Amino acid sequence: MLTKPIYAVLLGVLLVSCSQSKHPALAPEYLYNAGDQKVISSLINNKHHTISIIYGNGPALRSAQDTVRTHTAGEQYVMVTWRQRPMPHWYGTNMNGKILAVETVTVAQDPAGKIGYSYLLKNTGGNNTIEPDVSREQRIQLITGQPAAVLPEN
Repeated sequence: MLTKPIYAVLLGVLLVSCSQSKHPALAPEYLYNAGDQKVISSLINNKHHTISIIYGNGPALRSAQDTVRTHTAGEQYVMVTWRQRPMPHWYGTNMNGKILAVETVTVAQDPAGKIGYSYLLKNTGGNNTIEPDVSREQRIQLITGQPAAVLPEN
């Protein structure tokens, strides 16, 4: 007669263990929604413990893939910088942590036909996110000057 309670307990344990999600929960502070932009390149700065990804729209990606690297109006680049953090269960490897900064560069053309750049920095990580001795122009050059990474096609 003791077997019925044991079966009931085992059935309860089985039901509870099957209802738990086996997928890890993603931390939203680590994610960036790039929308329809494509990955152009990535940068890792071990000195400052950061990981950056440069995204761009179609014209920006075409410019990054071009060896001549001429910029045209309408290009938009977004560089997202995360703090590095150790990857759990993978010794010696880092992954993205909290988003520190989002930098946006937009290429425009004035009525005279001259190309110009607008730069916007959204600093979300507090002090010392972006190197203070680097000028706005140097940041624009860094972001728009990266060649496109070679990615496998679908």
